Parts: sequence; C-alpha cells; structure tokens
Amino acid sequence: MADIHSGAQRTRDLRFRGGALRAEGALRREDRARARARRRSSRYALSRDLRRWRSRLERRRTAAHRGRRGGRSFQHAAGAVRGVPRSGFDAVRDGEERATPRRGGENEAMSDIDVAVVIVTYKTADLTIDCLRSVAAERLTPRIPIRAIVVDNASDDASSISRAIEANGWSSWVTLVIAPRNGGFAYGNNVGFQRAYEDGPPAYVHLLNPDTVVRRGAISALVHFLEAHPDAGIAGSSFENLDGSDWPIAFRFPSILSELDAGLDLGVATRLLQRWVVAKHMSPVAQPIDWVPGASMMIRRAVLDSIGGLDENYFLYYEETDFCFRARKAGFSTWYVPESRVMHIAGQSTRITERNGTPKRLPAYWFESRRRYFAATHGLQYAMAVDLVALLAHGLGALKRIAQRRTDRGVPCFLQDLAKHSALRPKNRVLPSIKCFVPSA
Repeated sequence: MADIHSGAQRTRDLRFRGGALRAEGALRREDRARARARRRSSRYALSRDLRRWRSRLERRRTAAHRGRRGGRSFQHAAGAVRGVPRSGFDAVRDGEERATPRRGGENEAMSDIDVAVVIVTYKTADLTIDCLRSVAAERLTPRIPIRAIVVDNASDDASSISRAIEANGWSSWVTLVIAPRNGGFAYGNNVGFQRAYEDGPPAYVHLLNPDTVVRRGAISALVHFLEAHPDAGIAGSSFENLDGSDWPIAFRFPSILSELDAGLDLGVATRLLQRWVVAKHMSPVAQPIDWVPGASMMIRRAVLDSIGGLDENYFLYYEETDFCFRARKAGFSTWYVPESRVMHIAGQSTRITERNGTPKRLPAYWFESRRRYFAATHGLQYAMAVDLVALLAHGLGALKRIAQRRTDRGVPCFLQDLAKHSALRPKNRVLPSIKCFVPSA
C-alpha cells in the first residue's frame, strides 16, 4: 500500500510540475507576443508619423510654390515646418532633398534670400548715412545678402551720400539713384523698385525711411517671419522713439467711423468706436493688421508681381495704406512683427508728424491723399459721405475745445482746409487712374 501511495504521489508531482512548466511556457509566449505587438505598433506609429509629416511638407511645398512666381525651392517650404518629433525621424527625404528643422525656419540646404532695401531721401543726407550704417551691420546675417538702393528725390543729397558710400566702402552693395524730380514718397520708392528689379528681382523688398536705424536682427526677423508664413505678403516692424521708449503702433484702415471719432475728439466716443480707431496699440506678439507704416515695411516679391508698386497719385501720406489695401484685395495679408525693432525719429522730411509736438497746419497734399484714398478704395459716394461726417464731427470737436479753452490742441485751419479739398466739391471728384511700378514680364 505504501508503494502504491508513493507512486501516486510521484505521479501527482510530475503532473503538477508539467502543468507549471506549461503555464510558464504560455506566459513566455504571451510576453513574446506582446513584445511583437509593441514593435509592430511602434513601427506603425513611426510609419504613420512619417506619412503625416511628408503630407505636411508637401502642403508647404505647394503653398510656397503658389506664393512665389518662379519662387524658391522646396527646401524653403520644408524649412518652415516646426516641431518635427525627434523620436519619429531626424530628417524627411524627397528624392535627394533633405529638410532638417532649425530655429527660425532655416535649414542646412537653404539657398540665399536676396533682400533689397529701398531708402528714399529728401534733404535728409546725414540721417540716410546713419540708416545705411545700421543696415551694414545687418549684412553680417548669414544666408541673407542685403543690398540697398538709395533714391535722392532731387534734393541735392546725392553728393554727401556718394562721399559716405566711398568713404565707408559700401559701393559693392549700395546703389545711389538720382530721381529727375521730387515726385513724392511713392514715386521715389517706385524708382527704387525699378532699379532693384533691373539688378535682379529680389525675394523681398524692404522699405526704410531715412530717419530710421534698424536694430540688430530687425531685417532678418522680417525675412524669417515671411519665410515661415507663405500666405503673408507684407510684414512691418515695431518702432521705438529716439529716447528708446516703445512706439508699438500699427493701424486699421480709415473709415467713416474712424473719421467720426477723430473729429469729435471725445473720450466716450472713442470708447464706443474703439474697434474703428485707426491707431492700434499692439501687444508684443506677431499678429495680422490692416496696414503698417512704410517707415519699415518688407514686401514679398509676389505682392509686387501681383499689384505693382505704390500709387504715385499720392505725393505723401496714405500711399502705404492704399498699398496694403490693394494687397489684401489680392489675397496677401499684412502682419506686425515685434521681433523686428527699428528706431524711427518721424517727421524729419516734412516736420509735420513729429511725435508729441504742437499740431501744425497740414499741407494740401495731405488732404488730397486722404480724399483719393477714400474714393479709390470705396468709391466717390463713400468719400463724399466721409467728408460730410468729418466736417460735422470736427465742427463739434472745435466747439468743444473752444468751450474748454483748449484751442491749442486742434490742428490749425483744419475745417477750412478739409472743406476746400473735400469730395463734396464737384471739381474735386476727378479720380486719376493708378500709376505705379509694374514689373516687366
């Protein structure tokens, strides 16, 4: 009996051990299956990420080619892609092309991006030379060759600027053009556009006032922004005053309601009409805006190819407002880019728009430019309605200042000058067709 009992126990032990071994083998097989599943899932995720980023790059490539006529290579569009996960892949290949994301939208294989700076001077030779000196420092930026075209609007600035170019060794990148007449800001810039295209169409044209000094990285910040945003056509800088204080202002398009606010000059009216006030205080982030000052405005070549240059019917004022309006109608957005900082003294040619100065009587061409802007962008009927509202609002504003004994705050002779140049007068309703630089085919 003992032998039988002992044999049965051994049988049970063997069965138990066999079951344990089978269970352990099953667990191992299950672990291996899970490991294989994880590997397959990882490969699938990697493949999925690869397909996703390839699709994004192809969309960027298509957008870049559409936004640039004969534009830049696929690598430029690929360089704008950000946030590629390092765990996914280190580079994306399309044939022999390679795009490795870098800070600012650059990449290793990116070709040079040609920038032509256009400066129009009129009796501001010394300021123009200081401006050129600041641009010279920007030429140290890699892969962004910068050339400058200085247009003297028949002011005899050319001799002083020419001597400075030779003395500083700038002749390899600065071209001085003497305009046959003083045709205004738009005319001078169109002369600069023409010369820039004759020397080889640039990727971007940067308008700079002679009374500006570009801070380090100002030009490259605009270039990098436009390279990373193919839908943007125009980018403007943030400004600082001569004392270093900020002037973070960009602008909405003028309208009948903005004219009402400006005329009344009343705090409660401004609060109610805040959405239509022309000057807008900007936050320190890049954002779209209606228009930016021509004191520092970078323009994509595709914009000039599409709508031409500035309208020379504006002698001074409203020309960049009109230009940004036409660009928007053609599908190009305008952006304020605070990473680009420029010091701007303001009003050095005309002495009219000096900041924090006593209001001065506005010249006739200011009123003529204003009238043309409203008529050209919204039609003569709208321009007449705007003038009617402006006359009534400024009349009420003048009465308010008289009652407050603060007549020194108003622009001298504004009402009579506005009435003289108003579209309400039949002789002021002639609207010449646009006249601007047009790139040759």
